[in-house]
Amino acid sequence: MHVNTVCPSAFGRFQEAWVNFICLQQPSYGLAFQCVCPEDDQYKDIIVDGIELSLQRQRSQLWSTWGPGVDEIPRPGSLHKDRMFIVNRQERHLLRRLFGKDVGNTHAGLSHDEYGGLVARYTVHSSLSPYLAADLNGDGRFLACVRPHVRSFILELISESPVCAVLPHVIHRDLEQVLSNPSMMLPAPVIKDFEVKAPLLGKFIVGEALAMVLPTPANRLLVHALAVAKKCFIPANISEYKCSAQTRVNRPGEPLGEMRSPISAGSMEETVQTGTYFPNRPVVRSIGRYMADSWSQGCRSCTKHPYDTRNLTPGLLVVHCLNCWACLGFHMMPHHESPRTLFDILYTRWAVAPRFVVYDNSCNSQIFFLNREPEWVRDCQFFIDKMHFKGHVGCCQSYNIEQYPTFSQFNSQLAEQRNSRLALLKKQCAYVVVVHSSTI
Repeated sequence: MHVNTVCPSAFGRFQEAWVNFICLQQPSYGLAFQCVCPEDDQYKDIIVDGIELSLQRQRSQLWSTWGPGVDEIPRPGSLHKDRMFIVNRQERHLLRRLFGKDVGNTHAGLSHDEYGGLVARYTVHSSLSPYLAADLNGDGRFLACVRPHVRSFILELISESPVCAVLPHVIHRDLEQVLSNPSMMLPAPVIKDFEVKAPLLGKFIVGEALAMVLPTPANRLLVHALAVAKKCFIPANISEYKCSAQTRVNRPGEPLGEMRSPISAGSMEETVQTGTYFPNRPVVRSIGRYMADSWSQGCRSCTKHPYDTRNLTPGLLVVHCLNCWACLGFHMMPHHESPRTLFDILYTRWAVAPRFVVYDNSCNSQIFFLNREPEWVRDCQFFIDKMHFKGHVGCCQSYNIEQYPTFSQFNSQLAEQRNSRLALLKKQCAYVVVVHSSTI
C-alpha cells in the first residue's frame, strides 16, 4: 500500500518513504493486538488509560464518532434521581457529616439544630432511622454512634455515586433471595461471594448478622438499597426524563457527538479517518441518539481535572486486556479523557459489555453509560486503579480496586507501565500527520 501524502520538506519525504517501506513489508498488526486469553474470557476484562501522545490540533482532522441518522428518536437513559439512595443533595451532605465525613470546607459532625432537623425528616419508616442515633464529640457536634462497618457502608450508599457501584448487578439475585426470607440463616457460600464481588456489602452483612441471621434494620436498609440499585439499569420514559432534566448548556470544548455512519474496521483508511485502531474488534453497532446529549440531569461529576494540552490533541486512549496484558487497540482522543471516548469504543465494538473496566475516570464513565445505555452496561463493573483513586475525593470506595481481594493478582498499573514506553514518541508525534502517527 502506497501512502500518498503531501510532504514538501526533505524530512517529510523521508517520513513518507519510511512509512511506505513499512507498508510494503505487509506486517500483520492484527496478531499483535489480539487477546490470547481462553475463549470464554477474551476481551472481558480491560484496563484503559490515556497518554499524552499528541498531534498538532491543526493537523488533526478526525471524524469525531459514528452514530445514527438524524431521523432516529433520542433515547433516554436511567434517571439520576432514581440512582441515588438519598436524592436531596443537602441531605446527603448532612448525613455524610453525621457519619464522620468532611464535606468541602465543612468539618464532620452536625450542630444541634442541624441534627434535630435531620432526625425530624427521617421518621421511623425510613430505612436509615435506626442508624441515626448520635453522641456529642469533643467539639460539641453530633456524630453517629455506629460501628465502623456500618459507617463505611452507609457512607457508600449516600455518596454522589450511583448505588449500583456499591451493589453491582452480579450480586442482585443472591441478595434478593437472602432478603426475601429474613428469618433464614445466611448461607456461607453466598456471603463469601458478596465479600469478593461487593466487599463493603459483605463486611456490613457479616458485621450485622446475629447467629447468622440478618436483623430487621439491616434487612430494611438493604431492601431499600437493592431497589435503588435495580433502577440504575432501567431507562426512563421520555416524558419522565424531560420532567427531571433541563436543556443542556455545553461547556466550551465539550463534544456534542456528531452523527456519522460506522466504517469498516481494521483498515488503514479507518485509522486515518477516525484515529481508531482495533483490528480484532470490528464495529458491531452504531451509537444511538441520546437525550443525555441535549438534556442535563444535573449529575454531579467527579472533580478530578483533566490535563491541558493547549495546541495539541489530548493524545491516545489505549485499551489493554487485564489478564493477558495484550494491547487491544487505541483511539485518538478528540477531547480530554472524556467518558464519551470510552463509550464510543466499547459500545460500538463490544457486542456484550466487558465484565470489568479499570480506568482512572470510571466514576464519570459509569454515569455516562447509565445516562445512555443502562441495560447494555448492567453486567459491567467499573474500577479505578489504586494510584489514581487517591485523587477521587468524592467518589465511593466501591470504585477503588484495592477493596477487591481477587484483583490482587492483576497488575492494575499495566496501562501506566505500557504508556510510559509510548511516551518516548511524544516529540515525534507532535510533528507528524495522522497517517504517520498511526503507523508509528
